Amino acid sequence: MDKNLFYRQMVNNCCPYSVMAVINILRNEEKEPETLAKQMKWRIYKNLTFPQGAVNQLHENGLKTKEYVLKAKSDQDKINWIKETVSQQKPIICLIKIHHVLHYVTILGYDKNGFMLYDSMQEKNPENQRKTIIDNKCKEGNRYYTYDEFLQLWNSGGYKQFFKNWAIVCSL
Repeated sequence: MDKNLFYRQMVNNCCPYSVMAVINILRNEEKEPETLAKQMKWRIYKNLTFPQGAVNQLHENGLKTKEYVLKAKSDQDKINWIKETVSQQKPIICLIKIHHVLHYVTILGYDKNGFMLYDSMQEKNPENQRKTIIDNKCKEGNRYYTYDEFLQLWNSGGYKQFFKNWAIVCSL
């Protein structure tokens, strides 16, 4: 993903920002995330977005998707699945829970200890408030989580019993 696109989201716009990341990675196109936010469907009160909104918007931009719910898998199986999928050059949008809110992030890479993501809620860059900082361990993306840190957030995600360990795998 182009590092110039590590935008800091506006309130409750993490889903269109995650879609923007995937479009950039797979189609090498720069889409304005706030424009995508205005076009996003399946939104409810305060712009909260159901997963179907991401799926529809990815399809509208010529991308294929496959949804997964991995709540029945072991944590190690989840890690292995993510690593295998990302190594096939297929970004993954996941729904996590962080700071008591549901949040979409895009997994872009991994190393031996954790995952590298694009996270539109990453801290603001002091030099450009519209952009985010980049964690030191990131070779891809702007946010780094150890496997255990990410699993804790992902295992907490979802809407009550729905969309637990939910993910979209994206491809051309």
